[in-house]
Amino acid sequence: MSGGRRLILLRHAKSDWPDLADHDRPLAKRGRGDAPLVGRWLGESGYVPDAVVCSTAQRARETWELAATGLVAAVPGASPAVRYEPRVYEAAVLGLLMLVREFPPDWHTVLVVGHNPGMAELTAGLSAPLPDPPQAFPTAAAAVLELPGDWATAAPGEARLLEFRTPRLRRAAGAALRAYRGTVRRPTRWVTENGAQYSRSYIERFRRLASEGADLAGEARMVDAMLARSSRVLDAGCGQGRTGAELAARGHRVTGVDADAELIAAASAEYPQSRWVTADLAGLDLSAHGDPGLFDAAVMAGNVMLFVAEGTEQQVLRRVAAHLRPDGFAVVGFAAGRGYELPDFDRHAVAAGLVPEHRFATWDLRPWRSGAPFSVTVLRK
Repeated sequence: MSGGRRLILLRHAKSDWPDLADHDRPLAKRGRGDAPLVGRWLGESGYVPDAVVCSTAQRARETWELAATGLVAAVPGASPAVRYEPRVYEAAVLGLLMLVREFPPDWHTVLVVGHNPGMAELTAGLSAPLPDPPQAFPTAAAAVLELPGDWATAAPGEARLLEFRTPRLRRAAGAALRAYRGTVRRPTRWVTENGAQYSRSYIERFRRLASEGADLAGEARMVDAMLARSSRVLDAGCGQGRTGAELAARGHRVTGVDADAELIAAASAEYPQSRWVTADLAGLDLSAHGDPGLFDAAVMAGNVMLFVAEGTEQQVLRRVAAHLRPDGFAVVGFAAGRGYELPDFDRHAVAAGLVPEHRFATWDLRPWRSGAPFSVTVLRK
């Protein structure tokens, strides 16, 4: 990783107030319950630190020790280096910034366990201006910042706030993740790599792009050019429905499927003219959802194959193929260099009963060559 670092700022969990020096105060019962949830959330969201820099205060130490149990539960084997740093205790924001600038260059993701007001002020100071900044930084809250350069060049106003989670929001995220896992055979990489709440930011990002006039219809234009009017199209891994909706606007009958209920809810609200189904592609059976007919084509845009559960790629293609009529086709696009490569994809497609027919480097049909960063493949049943 050259340039760009991830900084996680965690305020210690809720502390008790016995007759002790401030530095020696332990966690309260609520804090001991919240701290493991912090670690589990970090692991499930993909925020696994290389190193932890923790205040020497007892309540901060206990917070990290309990958070570590949650992290290991989510990511077995996670074992970041830990440094107990006196400067984090009662540090002002400038002192914390100086400390960040001293981090070793081989640390890429660092968790700092500290206190307020330092954690809140450093989050606000490093972050680029936000339309809806956090209004409070309660105990056991965590801010995840992405810095554009190395630690030594960390500067005010340049970081991007990726997530801000309080104990209340983490409990809601955990409930959402458990509900999501109840709909799929295995958790997909969409959740394990991005976290249970990523869908909300994904929806908002594409709404913003649409409002700015971005061209979001390239995939639909290609598929539409291959279809007769009023064809039946399966949008497999439909997300919030942008590709399927465009195909519906062009006169096709679309059913969209995604395992993420939040994405399906957004698609249903924005594009009610089509049918949207919450289902796991690896076990897809639309007849169980009252849709037994076969489809003329399927489209898998948006890197769908990179986000299905690892090891289910062939089964996903097999279930998509089962929903195509004879001589129907599927169009699948995904990026290279992300852990699932074309030789494996081609092998899985053939095993699923789909024959690779054409391959392009982009959705606007630029020719594919070895080493291209993206591929769009037409598979025929």
